[in-house]
Amino acid sequence: MRTLFFALILSPFFAAAQPDFFSIANQFFKQRMVNNRLNYQLIKDDSQQLDSLVQMIASMDADTLSENEFLAFYINAYNLLVIKGVVDRYPLNNMQDIEGFFSELKFQVAGEQITLDEIEFKKIFEKKADPRFHFVLNCGAYSCPTLSNEAMLPDEIEDQLNFAIQIVMDRDDYVLIDHDSRSVYVSKIFDWYRDDFTKTSTIRQFINEHRFVSIPQAYDIKYMEYDWRLNDSNSQ
Repeated sequence: MRTLFFALILSPFFAAAQPDFFSIANQFFKQRMVNNRLNYQLIKDDSQQLDSLVQMIASMDADTLSENEFLAFYINAYNLLVIKGVVDRYPLNNMQDIEGFFSELKFQVAGEQITLDEIEFKKIFEKKADPRFHFVLNCGAYSCPTLSNEAMLPDEIEDQLNFAIQIVMDRDDYVLIDHDSRSVYVSKIFDWYRDDFTKTSTIRQFINEHRFVSIPQAYDIKYMEYDWRLNDSNSQ
């Protein structure tokens, strides 16, 4: 009975404490983004805020989160843990220099030891199969979708997803129309995750739904090479 009493007293405290994660994460991205890239040296020199966020990620009670809170939490967790993994190994030139970074290296997330791939596929995409998530998860490389200068926020997640994909679809480094060769070069993301983009439409239709200028029906779709160099504001 006493245990139940204290649980009832403490539960509002934990419920109130959880939103702090989103506000602190939001502040972190606003302060650390430089020209759409991260300043890893600055973060390494002053890692207190990142370390605090990593501790919050480790201790979060995901069972108490609403769907939007759950999705926003795990998207932010993924992006922040990528940053943590890079900072711990910085200076670093290429994300592929870290063997098993996405599939083998484990992080403490909401009381579990899981990999980045498990966050992406077993937490985020199993919760909601939305291909827009591919454009808010940042792998730390040049060809990854650009990190926003704000965290994913539960109350704004739908607008943030729509904004993120619209930005990507109109950038030449994700969708490039070559009229001379009558080809459209698109991000390798569309090839790797083809099944996610073709459940209800073709890749061409998906792109055109979110692009200001449609890609021509007659043009061939080809895939760009993926640039795994670290997306670092200190690099040339």
